[in-house]
Amino acid sequence: MNLNDVIAIESIPDRSICVYEAENGYTVFRAPQFPTYYTGNGISIERAGPSLAEWEAIHARHFPVDRYDHRTFFFDDSDEFLPLTAAAKAHNYHCSHESFLHLAHAPAAAPPPPAGLVLRRIETEADWQEMRRFDDEQSNEEDWYVEGETELFDKDRLVARAIAMRWDYFADAGTGQMRAKVGSFVHQGVVSLQDVMTDRTMRRQGIATALLQTVIEDYRSAGIEHFTLCADRDEDAIRIYRRLGFNELGSKIVMMTYPGAETD
Repeated sequence: MNLNDVIAIESIPDRSICVYEAENGYTVFRAPQFPTYYTGNGISIERAGPSLAEWEAIHARHFPVDRYDHRTFFFDDSDEFLPLTAAAKAHNYHCSHESFLHLAHAPAAAPPPPAGLVLRRIETEADWQEMRRFDDEQSNEEDWYVEGETELFDKDRLVARAIAMRWDYFADAGTGQMRAKVGSFVHQGVVSLQDVMTDRTMRRQGIATALLQTVIEDYRSAGIEHFTLCADRDEDAIRIYRRLGFNELGSKIVMMTYPGAETD
């Protein structure tokens, strides 16, 4: 499996609900039904050269400001794009460096759930509402978080229906509250793992590792051996993936403004 294969697989969730089109030098992902869906309203930059102002003008042409109130750009991390990144940071864009990771032939052993936790899968309306509570609780300190925002939650449900995405999670055995989660879907015999998250009060206890091992082993028991994911290179979580045997195939830069964020 090569980098292009992984990029194609990791793009499936967005493309399942997005309009996808290409023009000279860039590719556009639009989600008309989700005007504040961050990565769905993005432009993938395929050539260097234009200034930030020029790319913002291109973005505005595809994403009318009366409907899309933020900007998202993706590009590779080669040196030719570094001036664009510097300009974006100077204008208060949020920039992240993300890695494409691949795992083949994972170890078969999966540990039992950590003490006090039980493994569950989102199936009912109550499960969905618990994930919404969990996401809000874990995200309310992030710079992009908007209280009462439902776009990302609605997007998760729509994508789950569109591509048969499943969500596994560890819940507190007593209260039933979600403590860690991971989404996954299968495309052409490869599993993409999505949106791994652990309760911030329970991190560094091996919970996410145990959940990932459990989900990976479940897919392996069905004969699937290849797994991909895309993760922020600056997060502690990427060390978990490397310990599990994931290898980095490549990386990309994402720069975006969030709804309500002010740019110079």
